[in-house]
Amino acid sequence: MDSLVRTLEQREAAHDVAAAFFDNWEEASIGCFGVSVVVCTYRRPSSVIKFLHSLEQFESRQYPVLVIDASPDDQTEVTLRRWCAESQNTRPLAYVRVGIRLRGLTRQRNFALRLVPTDLVCFFDDDVKLMSDCVTEMERAFRDARGKLAGIAALIVNQPRKPTSLWRLRRALGMIAHLHPGTYHGSGLSVPWGYVSDSDRIVIGDWIPGGCALWNTARARVVGFCEGFSTYSQAEDLEFSTRMRQEGELAVATGARVVHLHETGGREPQFRLGYMAIRNRFHIHKQRFRNHRLLYTLWFTYAWSLDTLMLGRHVIVPRRTLETLEHIAGRLAATFDLLVGKPDRLLLVNGSKHA
Repeated sequence: MDSLVRTLEQREAAHDVAAAFFDNWEEASIGCFGVSVVVCTYRRPSSVIKFLHSLEQFESRQYPVLVIDASPDDQTEVTLRRWCAESQNTRPLAYVRVGIRLRGLTRQRNFALRLVPTDLVCFFDDDVKLMSDCVTEMERAFRDARGKLAGIAALIVNQPRKPTSLWRLRRALGMIAHLHPGTYHGSGLSVPWGYVSDSDRIVIGDWIPGGCALWNTARARVVGFCEGFSTYSQAEDLEFSTRMRQEGELAVATGARVVHLHETGGREPQFRLGYMAIRNRFHIHKQRFRNHRLLYTLWFTYAWSLDTLMLGRHVIVPRRTLETLEHIAGRLAATFDLLVGKPDRLLLVNGSKHA
């Protein structure tokens, strides 16, 4: 606990830490060989509690939990303190509320990596619920691989388990080459993991969903999350996966299962999401295919142009018309900025750079 406190004191002096508390947190008893569970959150106190309830329900092992909160108020802190008292929590838990300079998923995760005392770290989105002892399952699979894996993720079960008509259309139009789960194509489109067979216990892929993923802590610290992907953006998990893949294989353990609830609170406006859908993915694409720029840039342009046109199907739905138009406007703005060589307008607002 002493090293954690020292780190927090240094950050507090730099006005990066607004508040913190600990419950049953003793690093000496936690040890360095194990898994730390990290939840980065923003204005979702009830979601964090739902996650902790599911962790208590399915995981008997006392994995230490770090909650990194970027909320501007103390609602999550108050809710979490109350939960610790009422549930008579026995699991090691540390809560840290960070300031605006550390706000954003990638910044919060990088900050958490500095605090993690164990050799493995498991990141969960705050709106995820466990449906099995998935941390135990991921740790077992990771250690059984004996260093071959850089990261492993759980299977999100509330997503389509067979290719949808939209993905089959993308395949027919040449936007992707095939529908193998977990593939990142040269067009910049990544095939969802939901299509994987339950009979395949460990499946290797090009990327893994970061909202329920376990990593080697030391490797993750060295690689780091890209803080240029501002606030709570898009494709930060894909970007991190493509760089971590240079450290080892990436896989999904089908026996480790979670539900992603897709809570609406704390999400970005549609214009920003549309802008990041193009800008962030083009950044990833450029880094991934730097030796074949022209061919793959043309494929990226073709695929994402068609994908944007396909969004038009939502415009005719009254309750989705406005948000769809805002999203398309964000994509068009990002395309214009890329064509004329303008800087990322969202980065100018948030004052950070791409890693």
